[in-house]
Amino acid sequence: LIAASSGDASTARKLTKESKKLLGQDPLVSLLGTQTAILEGKRDEARENFKAMLGDDSTKMVALRGLFMEAERQGEAEAARHYAEEAAKADATLPWAGNAKLRYAAADGDWDEAITTLESNRSAGLIEKATAKRQRAVLLTGKAMSKEDENPDYALKLSKEAFKLARDLAPAATTFARVSTRLGDPKGARKILEAAWKQAPHPELAEAYAAVGSGESVKDRLEHAKKLASIAGDNPEGKLALATAAINATEWDIARKALESVLTTSPTERAYLLMADIE
Repeated sequence: LIAASSGDASTARKLTKESKKLLGQDPLVSLLGTQTAILEGKRDEARENFKAMLGDDSTKMVALRGLFMEAERQGEAEAARHYAEEAAKADATLPWAGNAKLRYAAADGDWDEAITTLESNRSAGLIEKATAKRQRAVLLTGKAMSKEDENPDYALKLSKEAFKLARDLAPAATTFARVSTRLGDPKGARKILEAAWKQAPHPELAEAYAAVGSGESVKDRLEHAKKLASIAGDNPEGKLALATAAINATEWDIARKALESVLTTSPTERAYLLMADIE
């Protein structure tokens, strides 16, 4: 074990053979043989060893994690998910299995499964309450976005709950606002975005705010941008939003003044590109 842990594969292999002669199919010997195979780059042998270890209760969980890691390394998502689910069934308190299940469900867009898994992880104490709250907001937002076209009323309900859980989560606010606008409540959409903007100004919020008034004149949109900028205070995102709206309205002096402030205090590539647009 010491040789394997230090990366000395040849010594580990030699001592594994001697241990096997003395101890037979002892679980510890099986584990050592597998670790040695991994060290030597014999991944197929390691996988076969892990599969053999599944039949022994004392090594089953180690084997499931090993097979999961090998499947992930090979990019075999379906197999990795299977091993994670099997491990979670056997022991709901395993962090790696619970987190893997959640990650794969979310990646597949299986929002109901992801939300159920998240609640199981929280109940098992795998994640803190605050983390679970935010992750639930993320998953609800994803589900709301998937329902926007087929069931906007349901999407509104989901995005509203997500926004309540995490008011500083830009995708939750923009989805809530977008569905609200779609259902004929642009005024409510602006209030949602303003509330989120107060929590954490973000370019996605500014874009969504401008999109609410897509039927308005560029002058009207500029006035709305001025309001966002005033709410943001010294935050550069407010000035960038104002500059963008001013450029669209061909109010070059307003745009230049807003950008000069940003370039003086916190210059960014985005600010320079907007200044280039003005020029």
